[in-house]
Amino acid sequence: MIAPEYSPERGIIRLPRHHLEAMVGGDERALDPRDEIGRELKELGVVVDGGVDGALRQVLHTLRHPRSRFGLRLEQGADVALHRGWIAASGVVVVSGGTGADDVQDLRAQARPSAAARVLAGLMEIGPAAEVTDLPERSLPWDEVMVPVREGAGTGWARDAIGPTQPVRLTHLRWSSDGVRRATTAMVLLSAGSAGIVEARAADDGYELVARTPAQVWTGLCTLTR
Repeated sequence: MIAPEYSPERGIIRLPRHHLEAMVGGDERALDPRDEIGRELKELGVVVDGGVDGALRQVLHTLRHPRSRFGLRLEQGADVALHRGWIAASGVVVVSGGTGADDVQDLRAQARPSAAARVLAGLMEIGPAAEVTDLPERSLPWDEVMVPVREGAGTGWARDAIGPTQPVRLTHLRWSSDGVRRATTAMVLLSAGSAGIVEARAADDGYELVARTPAQVWTGLCTLTR
């Protein structure tokens, strides 16, 4: 478990979820050293002389005024990683961590909104990948789609399409185009690293598996983040 830490000069901003939400929401307790939240933020160096440290102000501005936002779920076996992202004129902020009030959130920021596609591609670990063949011709129910993700390499449809050596990871990207409306599914990928990338597309009777190249995924991300 990571501990709270504030060292923006080293690119480290790690805060408990309820502390971060208090600051984003303008909760006065965040700046009050008599309150537990305010006292802890002051000890971390987040609150200085009664105000939020300058290095964090731009991050908070992005979180408060997004023009779009996303949610990213990465799942492989029993491991699940959750990322949330905000994109505004002031930049891109990604917050990673659990959903509990005390779960420490890891914040990473880019000052340019044009970096959004690159940030997403990095989180999704999109790199050079082989072409995938021998995919099922029929649509699959979701439980069958997820077999190689939850049961390991070389199981289910991945046995013929990818082979037994590369684990398969689910990448579920949800997107809100205006930063206000609820995010909806924009892309569902089954990624096996350099062994290939497969998109799961919703069909009338399940999910269709379609081979994708890294360039096609990159183009899709760029289209979303314009």
